[in-house]
Amino acid sequence: MGNLHVLESVAASPQAVPAAYAEAKNSIALIAAMPDAENRPYHVNELLIESTISAQPALRRKLAGLLEPLDQGKDLRRTLEILFACGLDREKTAKRLYIHRRTLTYRLLRIRTLTGFDPAAAHGIQVLRCALTAARLPASLQDAT
Repeated sequence: MGNLHVLESVAASPQAVPAAYAEAKNSIALIAAMPDAENRPYHVNELLIESTISAQPALRRKLAGLLEPLDQGKDLRRTLEILFACGLDREKTAKRLYIHRRTLTYRLLRIRTLTGFDPAAAHGIQVLRCALTAARLPASLQDAT
């Protein structure tokens, strides 16, 4: 079953409905790009980082480019995506990937080596999450934001 993404957008007048619709449509795309999106309602203010990434094409490309070295290794990008989808819980991540915890630890070390960002450290988590979001954003959002 896929993720359900909900967002509320309010228009102050009938003339504002198209803008509210566009904002809601873009916000749903932002939520879908988040590697750790939850099945819950979101408010636009919760998407400030994602909105900033999508609105700045150069930043978006730079962040997405940080993940390119992961394509050298087997399943490294997918491992990172699943780690975030599992709320950084290594036990859940290993189970969902059908791998041993040691294999997961090895992959996380490879991710750190290849990207320069540690997926076990706060700063690394922030940057890698933003990079995954940037890489997963649909191309159509570049012009829409």
